Amino acid sequence: MIIGYALFVAIQLRNAKKHKPGAFTETYLEYLHQTRNYLLVSKAAAGQRTILVYPAGYGHLRCYSFMGFGVTGRLKPILKMALMNVVLAIVTYFLNKRGVKKEIIPRLAKVDELINVMEKA
Repeated sequence: MIIGYALFVAIQLRNAKKHKPGAFTETYLEYLHQTRNYLLVSKAAAGQRTILVYPAGYGHLRCYSFMGFGVTGRLKPILKMALMNVVLAIVTYFLNKRGVKKEIIPRLAKVDELINVMEKA
């Protein structure tokens, strides 16, 4: 499961990198459109591939793998770990939403405004 999760993370990072603007030989308007697309992809995937999600996902997998080995007599520590992982996932979800509202949406608004100004001129 950990290998599958690591592959999922690698694919998500690779897909996000494809949308990142990088060509400086294009016009400024094309660069703004690429930046807008990148921000939209980042906004849509905020709950899937942000840095804070990786430890939470890994913690869930670690907890479930311990449960799978049939460790008897250690139910209380395993349940504590599972509860801590759920709390971490909930906190991560709200931090991701806050990050989108505070960082990505204002940048997206500025880029949209610049695109409108450039297209009118």
